[in-house]
Amino acid sequence: MLNATPLIYFDYNATAPLGKGVKEAVCSALDQTGNPSSIHRSGKIAKSILTKARQILGDHLGISPQDLIFTSGGTEANAMALYGVDVEVLFVSSIEHASVFQTAQRRPNTLFQEIPVNSQGIIDLEALTSLLESVKGKKILISVMMANNESGVVQPLSEIQERACSYSALMHVDAVQALGKMPISREDLKVDLMSFSGHKIGSPMGVGALYIREGLPFKSLYGGGGQERRLRSGTENVSGIAGFGKAVENIDFSKWDIVRSQRLYLERALKERFSDLFIASENVPRLPNTTLMGRPSLPSSTQVIQLDLEGICLSSGSSCSSGVVKESLVLKAMGTPEKIRSSVIRVSLGPETRQDDIERFITVYTRLQGKS
Repeated sequence: MLNATPLIYFDYNATAPLGKGVKEAVCSALDQTGNPSSIHRSGKIAKSILTKARQILGDHLGISPQDLIFTSGGTEANAMALYGVDVEVLFVSSIEHASVFQTAQRRPNTLFQEIPVNSQGIIDLEALTSLLESVKGKKILISVMMANNESGVVQPLSEIQERACSYSALMHVDAVQALGKMPISREDLKVDLMSFSGHKIGSPMGVGALYIREGLPFKSLYGGGGQERRLRSGTENVSGIAGFGKAVENIDFSKWDIVRSQRLYLERALKERFSDLFIASENVPRLPNTTLMGRPSLPSSTQVIQLDLEGICLSSGSSCSSGVVKESLVLKAMGTPEKIRSSVIRVSLGPETRQDDIERFITVYTRLQGKS
């Protein structure tokens, strides 16, 4: 039964399929024998693969490639950002990914405070100003997501930056979900630190990057061979980085305009069928592909399982919790009622999504909701 059911993949915020030419780039790099730290010919070939990928990402972002450090993914990039700077106070929004929120809480000898958000998931700028005023004169780091992994809400970075500058605070931005789905401008990169992940845009898992502003005092988390400008020791994942570079090269925002149209069509169709349908961050800027939705009916886990049996793959929210379905802390921070929080699912589309997939999902979701 399962094998005969055509698969529909609606979980792009969890991970994206390998992009065009990525597998070939990875395999080509695997064919090369050499450590990029070695000075002989094979080492130089491996080093050139890293240099090319770093240049591609730097060109896409409009920054110097020398300001980019390759990591094992978004989680490590976030940890490096939070631990690599000398600060006394750490402000983190209440809807951050666990790799930021939990890491920030564990940082020793640092005052940790949450920045609240409103009912749409946008950072409360007045509250942020009050928090900054309360620690005026101290060394501060603000860490916020550019775009949320669950709701897709996009934060007003320029307004947050303005307040950070007013209090001489450093700023870190988790751009893991934003890369490839929305333009990241030079204005956005006036921040001090920014994290990226490869597999969200179609590279292999296990590779990411951290932007570190030129001249920013920064310390390594651990010692070793001194790779990546002595800031991230350990032999680089050459083949994964080659795939990351190719995935960045593939970015085409016109495809995401089509995805946005598909998302809006899906939302309109379901709202016509269910007047009580809740859509998180519905009235503010969101990623083009993300719909976190629910109605007081079936539990999230039940819906995910039922949809999977129908050949539709999606999540109940964040997919980085070792397969455990938990209540959305993002929606809780937004003040969403518990009866909705316990019944949401996240639909995250991608460039390979077809209109037929949308229609089938609408039909199946409507039928399953009718069973509740």
